[in-house]
Amino acid sequence: MAVLSSPIQLVQSIPLVTRSLTIATIVCSGIYAWLCYQGMAKTAGQYMLLLPGSSLFTPWTLLTSAFVEPSVLEVGVIYPNHRQVIDLIN
Repeated sequence: MAVLSSPIQLVQSIPLVTRSLTIATIVCSGIYAWLCYQGMAKTAGQYMLLLPGSSLFTPWTLLTSAFVEPSVLEVGVIYPNHRQVIDLIN
């Protein structure tokens, strides 16, 4: 295993698909967190997450839910309106 001399070489050694999926996850999760911070957690949850019974009317959530990490443990960021999304599920 070669020793990488700079962080740029480390990023360049990661496959393009992996980098693209990681960036998509970070961007979508950031948009979701920002919408929750703005007080739109219910709307964001309906249009970005896969909720039981709603995917029939919002089929794009089958794709977007793969890139959104709503949990604090998954993202590592705490945002204030996370409880509203949990209330949607229950």
